[in-house]
Amino acid sequence: MYRMFFVAALALLVAGCVTVNNSLTPQQVADFRLTEVDVTFAPDANIWWGDGEREYAATKGVAAHNAEQIAKTPEGMQYVRGRLTQKLTDALRRDLAPYLVGRHAVRLQVVVRAAHISSPIQRILVGGGHFLKADVTVVDARTGQPLLTYPNFIGSAMAGQGIVGTMVEHAMAGAPMDRVVAGFATGYRKWLLRQ
Repeated sequence: MYRMFFVAALALLVAGCVTVNNSLTPQQVADFRLTEVDVTFAPDANIWWGDGEREYAATKGVAAHNAEQIAKTPEGMQYVRGRLTQKLTDALRRDLAPYLVGRHAVRLQVVVRAAHISSPIQRILVGGGHFLKADVTVVDARTGQPLLTYPNFIGSAMAGQGIVGTMVEHAMAGAPMDRVVAGFATGYRKWLLRQ
């Protein structure tokens, strides 16, 4: 029941998002060179990712039906966040590095606020989606000065609904979190570069 209320609250957050204007000129952005992506988590970050929980449970020899319980331990949360960090870092580097090859060295600081991958059962019974919300800041790599911030940037991926939609998504689409971080990275690149 807690997760149902959590989903409803997050849906309201997503619905209330406002697009932030990119205050940098295309010439400024063209001069950026990406040197690092740093992903951290807000103290109150809500991560709901069943595949990550089950992956952690498997490393401990725990049955999948007990994954949520064991993943709520400090070690479990660290593992799930570490896996999400790696996926998001890789997606952002892959999507941005080919475009940010100028002379001005910058870092990307990402503070994850929420990640939600709807379970198949939820999508069959009540519907749901997949998304990631984070604050993204471009920082001067030499001085540490923030150059551009987009709070509450959201990336999402389509989620099949109902029995048929859920089965089709499972059979034909990639892993939901991989699609979410790819959508997050591509969306941010398009916003930053005004594509």
